[in-house]
Amino acid sequence: MIEAIGSGLELNELLTRIAEGACRLLDADNGTIGLIDPFLNRIRVAAAYRMPGDELGSLWPMGEGLMGQVWVANAPIVKGRYAEIVGNDGVDLGDFAVIGVPIRWRDRLIGVFGLGSAPPRQFGDDDIRVLEQFGAHAAIAIENARLFETTQDALAQLQILYDTSARMAMALNADDVVQAYLEQVAQLGRFACTITEYLFDERGDRCDVVVKGRWERTEGLALTNRRVGYARDSLDDLLDRGEPVLIEDVRTDQRVSETLRAMQVREGRPALALFPLMTGGVRTGLVILSATTPHAWAERDYRAILATSGHLALALERRRQQQLLGEAERQVAILEDRRRLAHELHDSVTQLLTGISLIAQAAPALWNRDPDQAEVRLGQLVDLSRRALQEMRTLL
Repeated sequence: MIEAIGSGLELNELLTRIAEGACRLLDADNGTIGLIDPFLNRIRVAAAYRMPGDELGSLWPMGEGLMGQVWVANAPIVKGRYAEIVGNDGVDLGDFAVIGVPIRWRDRLIGVFGLGSAPPRQFGDDDIRVLEQFGAHAAIAIENARLFETTQDALAQLQILYDTSARMAMALNADDVVQAYLEQVAQLGRFACTITEYLFDERGDRCDVVVKGRWERTEGLALTNRRVGYARDSLDDLLDRGEPVLIEDVRTDQRVSETLRAMQVREGRPALALFPLMTGGVRTGLVILSATTPHAWAERDYRAILATSGHLALALERRRQQQLLGEAERQVAILEDRRRLAHELHDSVTQLLTGISLIAQAAPALWNRDPDQAEVRLGQLVDLSRRALQEMRTLL
């Protein structure tokens, strides 16, 4: 049995083999393996053997169910009937005898065996000893598989970082950055992904939210630049500190404002994961994951987002600064054009208008003294007026 569980490095397959092996060793009818999720502070059922389909992936808090009670006691628990376990939901398995044994790695609890058998089978001290010995070897195999998984994930994240950074560096504007990110990162996951940026007023306070783009598996990618109002709520303090916010269900999470709850219920997306985009210690936007059903977020769900959100924030900030610089350059160009026009007005039109004014002032006296010369001057006046008009049309 030890050889069988030591022959693979893919964690899910390994856990399934361990669960089946534990049942075979104890001649149990069914069994599960739960691993402690330190981020959620719960035990997640990671493998199941001959159990109902909804058992896999279920979560157990400390003290609830067989696994939660083993976690609290940090010791084996044996019961003649599963119905005796506080917080159990296995109505069909209520008469089963159950045994729960900790899985430890270097004196640290990493998971729990939970096995059951129909009457008249009962578990005893020998079963505890066998399962504890098997658990010691299982812990080694689990940690090796986790180490391999961590190494593979690190390599994958490095590749994602490289590809994403390369594409965003080539982007010409913010829309190109958002599109590159959604295509490189969001499509790796199975959740809808939305990117937003904040607009700030002259005092530096957030005033609006711009929904830059969105990707979801059924509808694909869409760049929106849709602008909505911003209102501060109870989640902002966490996000402003750069901390992600994971919401399993907006309908039951007390931190969620009524406005956000109503919006997510209306859109049919009760599960949310919010990741702040930080630039110079200031939150400038969000990457938002959402799901159509309540979802207990696991680290693997958002690993790529955590690895790349910093690069996204910097890329968007660079494009924003480039846009501001371009706007400043346009303003300088406008001022330069105005200066050039002012010179041309002074050098050409102003001189022509000055000549027209001098001739017009001298015309009455010249007309009485020398009508012929006055006619010549009037011709010059008409000519200067036409030239001034043409210069003005050219400048306009």
